[in-house]
Amino acid sequence: DEEDKEDEEQEGEQKGGVYGGVSIQGDNEALTVEWGGDWDEPKPAQLGGVCREVVTKLMDLDESGIFAEPVPDDVPDYDGHLALIGTERIDLGTMKKQSRRYKSVAALRDDLTMMLRNCMTYNEPDSIFFAVAEMIAVQAPAIAASAIAKFGGAAATSSGGRSKKRARR
Repeated sequence: DEEDKEDEEQEGEQKGGVYGGVSIQGDNEALTVEWGGDWDEPKPAQLGGVCREVVTKLMDLDESGIFAEPVPDDVPDYDGHLALIGTERIDLGTMKKQSRRYKSVAALRDDLTMMLRNCMTYNEPDSIFFAVAEMIAVQAPAIAASAIAKFGGAAATSSGGRSKKRARR
């Protein structure tokens, strides 16, 4: 059936490019996300405030509120897509609620990466969802650096590197 062949071709479709500070390469099943550089870690006493500040600023960027809440349950085959790429639902609202529970800025970055990966692999590059994800990707490293500086500076550097995103919780 022609429709089934089209669906199979789309599932293995290669996506790639550099979107601000994020390089995305591969297909939906083996997509890698690489941030362009390291994110510093704040002093331990400042971590919760830094994480909350980063997420709040990212929510401010997302004026349309696309990432403010979980993707609605009625979005066609979204859960199937997440199962295909091995991730789970995550959004800025959830990150904000758990901002004091993060053990590092790297853990926050991992959730942010998962959110962007979910969006950028599910949506087409010319969609508003992809455009907002790209804007967040471009601004996130500077927002994190600014939040760390605001709360008293860095303690150490976290690894930036490449990570294959899979469910982490």
